[in-house]
Amino acid sequence: MYGLVNNSFKIMVESSHGTDIWRQIAAAAGTDITLFLNDEGYPDEITFNLVVAASNILETPVATLLQTFGRYWVTETASKRYGSLMTGMGADVKTFLRYLPILHDRILLSFPKLKPPVFRVASEADNQMVMHYISERQGLSEFVVGLFLGIGDLFDQPVTVKSQPTQVDLGTHEIFTISW
Repeated sequence: MYGLVNNSFKIMVESSHGTDIWRQIAAAAGTDITLFLNDEGYPDEITFNLVVAASNILETPVATLLQTFGRYWVTETASKRYGSLMTGMGADVKTFLRYLPILHDRILLSFPKLKPPVFRVASEADNQMVMHYISERQGLSEFVVGLFLGIGDLFDQPVTVKSQPTQVDLGTHEIFTISW
């Protein structure tokens, strides 16, 4: 994953728990990297180790941390780093979700080595959308739930998210129903 992801997680943890706790998390995760370069790629294991270490030290379930981080990613990191791109995706949850499948295509211009997930709209109604999430990575479904919740926060439209995993040999394929 790109350093931007790890730095964002670090900032989220430090803003809530302080720098000393972050140092404990980094040490427990087995990394001595104090600053990740935003545009540099790092092994996924570093990110996953940081999340597991944070879960242990903060005594917070991994799923809760990932959801919190997904929300933070949308409302803080993406909104600040990609402000015009985010606002150009729509003025409400439904429109933003409708165009979510093309968001990573645009981000690839800045991060050419990115291995993004695929989002595909399966169906939509006035206040609900069914979306497929397909990724070569495993273990990020709760982060995606947090992303959807963060999109709701972004537009001040509370959302609920239900997920249905599907069987795949490698990676993840999950079907999300997002309601607002």
